[in-house]
Amino acid sequence: MIIDYTLGNFGPFKDDVTLSLEATNISEHPENIIRSDNGDVLSSAIIFGPNAAGKSYLVDGLLALSKVVSSRGGNDTLGRAYVPYCVSKECRDAPVRMRLRLLIDGIRYDYRIEYDAKEIVHESLHHYPNGRRAKVFERGGPETFQKARKKVADFTASDTTYLTMASIGKDPVCVRVRDAIVGITFAASDSDILIEETCKMCDDDPTMRSLLIRALQTADLGIEDFSYKEGQIPLSEIRDILPPSVYEDARSGSDSIATMDVFVKHGFKDTDEEGRTMQMDSESSGTRCLFGLMGMLIPVIRDGGVLVIDELGSHLHPRLTRWVVQMFASYNNRNGAQLIANTHDLGLMDIDELLRRDQIWFVNKDRDSGSSDLYCLSDFDGVRKDTDVLKAYLNGRYDAMPVVLHRGVLP
Repeated sequence: MIIDYTLGNFGPFKDDVTLSLEATNISEHPENIIRSDNGDVLSSAIIFGPNAAGKSYLVDGLLALSKVVSSRGGNDTLGRAYVPYCVSKECRDAPVRMRLRLLIDGIRYDYRIEYDAKEIVHESLHHYPNGRRAKVFERGGPETFQKARKKVADFTASDTTYLTMASIGKDPVCVRVRDAIVGITFAASDSDILIEETCKMCDDDPTMRSLLIRALQTADLGIEDFSYKEGQIPLSEIRDILPPSVYEDARSGSDSIATMDVFVKHGFKDTDEEGRTMQMDSESSGTRCLFGLMGMLIPVIRDGGVLVIDELGSHLHPRLTRWVVQMFASYNNRNGAQLIANTHDLGLMDIDELLRRDQIWFVNKDRDSGSSDLYCLSDFDGVRKDTDVLKAYLNGRYDAMPVVLHRGVLP
């Protein structure tokens, strides 16, 4: 479980910002707290803010961290994960800073990393096995290590994390932390990718299909079953509709492209079998989105884990978006699953029936500097249990709102 996540000099975040899932001492919605002897954490954190403020960069930062610690170096992994604050001259070549504090089996872990496009500049891991802080390792530069295994350090390249190499070497603490980071589930924005992953997941997991169908029926989509068929399309047949560069890249790997046709079976009573079965491509964007999303959400809820969603609810009815968030409340969530999501669905800004004040976060961008900030609703004085948070937000009480000039686009 994530306690908190900090990043700095990444995307629009020049200074360090921290998204915390550590429960504060407010009393509302105890069903949204995951209890632990070493501290209580929240089951979800929902992030609001205007377009272009930086909400997606919070997701991108976690994804970059996951890719960096899952890689053994090479393939320009650091280069792709290096997204510094480019507005400021002194930040363009400075390291990205990240910190992730975790709670795993009741023990706290604190992992920090700084890197640029070519090398790991700093890296450390501490844990609290007896409630007291103990250093697992620290890396002051590409070749400067403390409390690290010499053989592992010798094989750790400058663009590879020691956490990765120590995990490969079966260090139990590093394995535990790396598995937790790499195990974070990210719901891709491309529904086609999610749909394909969901279908294949059902083949590998016998219980997944029944749980998925149950979820789709609960969401009132009218779907009783689904199937899919894989195939190949020769590149020669689609050459004229592909950009030349895409065609050449595809041709270098294969003479054909793999395809998957997904079919859903509806519960229509006044039609024959053929009329009940339709291609997924003919379904609404919302149906496609929810089908793919459930493939990511169900294993996380069932097994415990962290699900990160960019633009939650972009194609969903607000009632379904609310239902997704409610899946992480204790009455549905037995294994301590967590949700981190950004959204424009203001219906989720509900402290009366849905979220605690410490679960609602805002991202706001300074219009002069271009730098973004992250802050929590619970940081504001005077917000009580009976406060109409949505009304206050729309009135500008918490900022993080677009300033729209009330005029047409034509002069």
